[in-house]
Amino acid sequence: MKENTPIDSLELFKETAREVLGDSLDYTINADSTLVLCQSIRRGTEPPQPQQVKYCVIDLKTNQLLYKSHLANGSVKWYGQKELQVRNFKGFPTVNEEGIYIYHLETKKRTKYGEYPSQTE
Repeated sequence: MKENTPIDSLELFKETAREVLGDSLDYTINADSTLVLCQSIRRGTEPPQPQQVKYCVIDLKTNQLLYKSHLANGSVKWYGQKELQVRNFKGFPTVNEEGIYIYHLETKKRTKYGEYPSQTE
């Protein structure tokens, strides 16, 4: 049986992401290169043009889908090795601080932004 090469692994996670989210995806690998955040971002065509985001996290070693979610209007980025910073725009054009939280992939819990130190620093 053939082992996966790094290139094979890249193609595997992209295929998994397309099955979960569709086409036109953005990929961001975490700092230790173990997980990948996959996002489908769609902007509305009329003002105020909300940014609809569908996203998932895939384990690069096992190609396993670890988490999947979506936002009607917001953004998602890595906050630490296994944490996502999720910004949910509550209103337009301002964003209040309560719309930002940290999602912990291991515990599957949310923490209010500012109550959890960044793991990337």
